[in-house]
Amino acid sequence: MLKRMRELEEEGREIAYYRERPNYVKKARRWIEKLVNVEEHLKIELDRFPELREKTFSFRDSFRFARDIFDWDLRACELDGIDKLKECKISLDTANAMKDLDRECKFLTGERCVYLSTEPHTTASACVNDLTSCFHKFIEYLERYIKEIAEIGDKYIIMKEAGEKERRLLKIWLDAIKKLKKKGFYYQKDWDALHGVA
Repeated sequence: MLKRMRELEEEGREIAYYRERPNYVKKARRWIEKLVNVEEHLKIELDRFPELREKTFSFRDSFRFARDIFDWDLRACELDGIDKLKECKISLDTANAMKDLDRECKFLTGERCVYLSTEPHTTASACVNDLTSCFHKFIEYLERYIKEIAEIGDKYIIMKEAGEKERRLLKIWLDAIKKLKKKGFYYQKDWDALHGVA
Protein backbone atom coordinates (compact mmCIF):
# COMPACT_ATOMS: atom_id res chain seq x y z
CA MET A 1 0.00 0.00 0.00
CA LEU A 2 2.77 2.45 0.90
CA LYS A 3 4.53 1.70 -2.39
CA ARG A 4 1.37 2.64 -4.32
CA MET A 5 1.03 5.80 -2.23
CA ARG A 6 4.65 6.78 -3.03
CA GLU A 7 3.92 6.28 -6.75
CA LEU A 8 0.92 8.61 -6.49
CA GLU A 9 3.04 11.17 -4.65
CA GLU A 10 5.56 11.11 -7.50
CA GLU A 11 2.76 11.42 -10.05
CA GLY A 12 1.39 14.46 -8.22
CA ARG A 13 4.80 16.14 -8.29
CA GLU A 14 5.09 15.48 -12.02
CA ILE A 15 1.63 16.91 -12.69
CA ALA A 16 2.39 20.08 -10.71
CA TYR A 17 5.70 20.50 -12.55
CA TYR A 18 4.16 20.45 -16.03
CA ARG A 19 1.69 23.24 -15.28
CA GLU A 20 2.10 24.86 -18.70
CA ARG A 21 1.30 21.76 -20.75
CA PRO A 22 -2.14 21.18 -22.26
CA ASN A 23 -4.36 18.40 -20.85
CA TYR A 24 -2.85 18.61 -17.38
CA VAL A 25 -6.14 19.70 -15.83
CA LYS A 26 -7.51 16.37 -17.05
CA LYS A 27 -4.40 14.56 -15.74
CA ALA A 28 -4.86 16.20 -12.35
CA ARG A 29 -8.46 14.98 -12.23
CA ARG A 30 -7.35 11.42 -13.07
CA TRP A 31 -4.73 11.69 -10.32
CA ILE A 32 -7.46 12.70 -7.88
CA GLU A 33 -9.49 9.63 -8.94
CA LYS A 34 -6.47 7.49 -8.10
CA LEU A 35 -6.21 9.18 -4.69
CA VAL A 36 -9.86 8.27 -4.06
CA ASN A 37 -9.13 4.65 -5.01
CA VAL A 38 -6.11 4.48 -2.68
CA GLU A 39 -8.20 5.95 0.11
CA GLU A 40 -10.71 3.10 -0.21
CA HIS A 41 -7.92 0.53 0.10
CA LEU A 42 -6.32 2.47 2.95
CA LYS A 43 -9.56 2.35 4.95
CA ILE A 44 -9.44 -1.45 4.79
CA GLU A 45 -5.77 -1.52 5.81
CA LEU A 46 -6.37 0.88 8.70
CA ASP A 47 -8.98 -1.47 10.15
CA ARG A 48 -6.00 -3.56 11.27
CA PHE A 49 -4.61 -0.54 13.15
CA PRO A 50 -7.48 1.03 15.14
CA GLU A 51 -5.19 3.38 17.06
CA LEU A 52 -3.63 4.65 13.83
CA ARG A 53 -7.06 4.93 12.21
CA GLU A 54 -8.25 7.13 15.08
CA LYS A 55 -5.10 9.27 15.19
CA THR A 56 -5.25 9.99 11.46
CA PHE A 57 -9.02 10.42 11.10
CA SER A 58 -9.13 14.24 11.16
CA PHE A 59 -6.21 14.55 8.75
CA ARG A 60 -7.72 12.01 6.34
CA ASP A 61 -11.10 13.75 6.55
CA SER A 62 -9.55 17.17 5.82
CA PHE A 63 -7.48 15.72 2.97
CA ARG A 64 -10.57 14.11 1.45
CA PHE A 65 -12.54 17.36 1.69
CA ALA A 66 -9.77 19.52 0.18
CA ARG A 67 -9.21 16.98 -2.59
CA ASP A 68 -12.91 16.84 -3.48
CA ILE A 69 -13.44 20.62 -3.42
CA PHE A 70 -10.33 21.07 -5.57
CA ASP A 71 -11.70 18.52 -8.03
CA TRP A 72 -14.76 20.75 -8.46
CA ASP A 73 -12.45 23.64 -9.38
CA LEU A 74 -10.66 21.44 -11.92
CA ARG A 75 -13.99 20.35 -13.36
CA ALA A 76 -15.10 23.98 -13.69
CA CYS A 77 -11.87 24.75 -15.56
CA GLU A 78 -12.50 21.84 -17.91
CA LEU A 79 -16.03 23.08 -18.58
CA ASP A 80 -14.59 26.54 -19.33
CA GLY A 81 -12.14 25.02 -21.82
CA ILE A 82 -9.07 25.59 -19.62
CA ASP A 83 -6.66 22.67 -19.94
CA LYS A 84 -3.42 24.06 -18.43
CA LEU A 85 -2.97 23.99 -14.67
CA LYS A 86 -1.30 27.42 -14.60
CA GLU A 87 -4.46 28.95 -16.12
CA CYS A 88 -6.87 27.14 -13.79
CA LYS A 89 -7.48 29.02 -10.54
CA ILE A 90 -8.68 27.64 -7.22
CA SER A 91 -11.78 28.89 -5.42
CA LEU A 92 -12.14 30.42 -1.97
CA ASP A 93 -13.63 27.11 -0.79
CA THR A 94 -10.54 25.21 -1.93
CA ALA A 95 -8.20 27.78 -0.35
CA ASN A 96 -10.08 27.45 2.96
CA ALA A 97 -10.06 23.65 2.75
CA MET A 98 -6.31 23.74 2.14
CA LYS A 99 -5.84 25.94 5.23
CA ASP A 100 -7.78 23.39 7.29
CA LEU A 101 -5.68 20.57 5.83
CA ASP A 102 -2.50 22.45 6.74
CA ARG A 103 -3.70 22.79 10.37
CA GLU A 104 -4.56 19.09 10.55
CA CYS A 105 -1.18 18.12 9.10
CA LYS A 106 0.61 20.31 11.67
CA PHE A 107 -1.45 18.71 14.44
CA LEU A 108 -0.76 15.14 13.25
CA THR A 109 2.86 15.36 12.09
CA GLY A 110 4.18 18.53 13.71
CA GLU A 111 4.85 19.98 10.25
CA ARG A 112 2.96 22.13 7.79
CA CYS A 113 2.27 20.98 4.23
CA VAL A 114 0.47 23.86 2.50
CA TYR A 115 2.51 26.85 1.36
CA LEU A 116 1.11 28.01 -1.96
CA SER A 117 -2.65 27.46 -2.12
CA THR A 118 -4.12 29.32 0.84
CA GLU A 119 -5.59 32.16 -1.21
CA PRO A 120 -8.29 32.04 -3.89
CA HIS A 121 -7.16 32.54 -7.50
CA THR A 122 -3.92 30.65 -6.84
CA THR A 123 -3.06 28.31 -9.71
CA ALA A 124 -4.25 24.73 -9.71
CA SER A 125 -0.64 23.59 -10.12
CA ALA A 126 0.16 25.17 -6.74
CA CYS A 127 -2.75 23.28 -5.22
CA VAL A 128 -1.60 19.97 -6.76
CA ASN A 129 1.85 20.70 -5.32
CA ASP A 130 0.44 21.35 -1.84
CA LEU A 131 -1.87 18.31 -1.91
CA THR A 132 1.15 16.23 -2.90
CA SER A 133 3.14 17.74 -0.04
CA CYS A 134 0.37 16.84 2.44
CA PHE A 135 0.15 13.34 1.00
CA HIS A 136 3.94 13.04 1.43
CA LYS A 137 3.73 14.06 5.11
CA PHE A 138 0.97 11.48 5.65
CA ILE A 139 3.03 8.73 4.01
CA GLU A 140 6.00 9.61 6.22
CA TYR A 141 3.76 9.49 9.29
CA LEU A 142 2.47 6.03 8.32
CA GLU A 143 5.99 4.77 7.66
CA ARG A 144 7.20 5.98 11.08
CA TYR A 145 4.27 4.28 12.78
CA ILE A 146 4.72 0.99 10.95
CA LYS A 147 8.45 0.91 11.72
CA GLU A 148 7.59 0.93 15.42
CA ILE A 149 5.54 -2.29 15.17
CA ALA A 150 7.21 -5.45 16.45
CA GLU A 151 4.36 -7.91 15.82
CA ILE A 152 0.90 -7.87 14.24
CA GLY A 153 -1.79 -10.43 14.93
CA ASP A 154 -5.43 -10.77 13.98
CA LYS A 155 -6.59 -8.93 17.09
CA TYR A 156 -3.47 -7.19 18.32
CA ILE A 157 -0.40 -5.08 17.64
CA ILE A 158 2.73 -5.16 19.76
CA MET A 159 4.89 -2.09 19.46
CA LYS A 160 8.69 -2.35 19.73
CA GLU A 161 8.65 -0.26 22.89
CA ALA A 162 6.27 -2.65 24.72
CA GLY A 163 7.79 -4.29 27.76
CA GLU A 164 7.43 -7.92 28.85
CA LYS A 165 4.62 -7.00 31.25
CA GLU A 166 2.56 -5.34 28.50
CA ARG A 167 3.15 -8.27 26.16
CA ARG A 168 2.08 -10.76 28.83
CA LEU A 169 -1.06 -8.75 29.67
CA LEU A 170 -1.96 -8.58 25.99
CA LYS A 171 -1.67 -12.38 25.68
CA ILE A 172 -3.91 -12.81 28.74
CA TRP A 173 -6.44 -10.41 27.21
CA LEU A 174 -6.34 -12.31 23.90
CA ASP A 175 -7.01 -15.63 25.66
CA ALA A 176 -9.89 -14.06 27.60
CA ILE A 177 -11.63 -12.56 24.57
CA LYS A 178 -11.24 -15.80 22.60
CA LYS A 179 -12.92 -17.76 25.41
CA LEU A 180 -15.72 -15.21 25.59
CA LYS A 181 -16.15 -15.43 21.81
CA LYS A 182 -16.54 -19.22 22.01
CA LYS A 183 -19.25 -18.74 24.64
CA GLY A 184 -21.16 -16.39 22.32
CA PHE A 185 -20.46 -13.28 24.36
CA TYR A 186 -19.81 -10.98 21.38
CA TYR A 187 -21.95 -9.86 18.49
CA GLN A 188 -19.93 -10.13 15.28
CA LYS A 189 -19.61 -6.34 14.90
CA ASP A 190 -18.29 -6.08 18.47
CA TRP A 191 -15.82 -8.91 17.86
CA ASP A 192 -14.64 -7.27 14.65
CA ALA A 193 -13.99 -4.01 16.51
CA LEU A 194 -11.86 -5.62 19.24
CA HIS A 195 -8.14 -4.86 18.93
CA GLY A 196 -5.42 -4.65 21.53
CA VAL A 197 -2.20 -2.66 21.44
CA ALA A 198 0.79 -3.24 23.68
